[in-house]
Amino acid sequence: MSLTFDSFPHTAAAENFANEVRVRFNLRAGVFYGQDESERKRAEVEMGVGAMMALDFFALSPPIVLVKRAGLTDDDFAKEEAVRQLVATFKGKYVGT
Repeated sequence: MSLTFDSFPHTAAAENFANEVRVRFNLRAGVFYGQDESERKRAEVEMGVGAMMALDFFALSPPIVLVKRAGLTDDDFAKEEAVRQLVATFKGKYVGT
């Protein structure tokens, strides 16, 4: 499962956010441009099987950024919380896991 972010004002903001997550937190992050079948398949290749599965019931506002979850330690949860706070800098929105 991935952390999911959407509602970025433009593609560059989403791409910059994903890059910052990769660099600062060493987490896998990808930018996706919709929820259609081709993007779902690309998400599975880049982020893991079922990456967009939980999103079947939600209409998201592309571009969408998926961030691979860190793990289950307290440090991992703190890292994920920092990512959720960082998204505001790029004018995006955290929508869930």
